[in-house]
Amino acid sequence: MDKNNRSKWTNEFRSLGKKKGSRQNFINLYKKMKKEKDNCENIKTNIFKRLIDRFSNGKD
Repeated sequence: MDKNNRSKWTNEFRSLGKKKGSRQNFINLYKKMKKEKDNCENIKTNIFKRLIDRFSNGKD
């Protein structure tokens, strides 16, 4: 995650703490954060795999 995303999630956790959020609210926020992070990693991985395939197919 880049710096903007980290500060976004930090601010959401802080605001939830100030509102006296329940344990379940924190769990849901963490799951939401994890899902977004995994989606970003999957996109980067797919791009990298396509790039490798393109170069490996071009050499054959």
